[in-house]
Amino acid sequence: MDEPLRFIAPMPRLCEDGAAWVSQLRRLETRGFDTVAVSQHVTKGWQLGLVSAMAFAAASTSRLRVLSLVAQNDLHHPALLAKDIATITPQDMAADVGVPFHKGAAKFYKEAGVSVLTN
Repeated sequence: MDEPLRFIAPMPRLCEDGAAWVSQLRRLETRGFDTVAVSQHVTKGWQLGLVSAMAFAAASTSRLRVLSLVAQNDLHHPALLAKDIATITPQDMAADVGVPFHKGAAKFYKEAGVSVLTN
């Protein structure tokens, strides 16, 4: 069985107030996007919290799915992060495709100007 194409948009930046941000999310939904993706960065204007932005986007739209492109490993306890993500993931989505979640810390260290030693 052929799977339908799904389209992903980046999470809009919070440039104005919350109502304008929700309006941008809803516009993505009406234009046919299936998913909105958020990355956790600490520089260059990315001021949205990962889990709170995902939860607010999911609650503010009717069918738009959310996913994380990058969660900074070292900023979250794994069990608590998994609990937060599971809390905002609809049951039908979790049963069908699992939780679309990506993690990593390398870019965080680079953005923060921290040198990481490797073997």
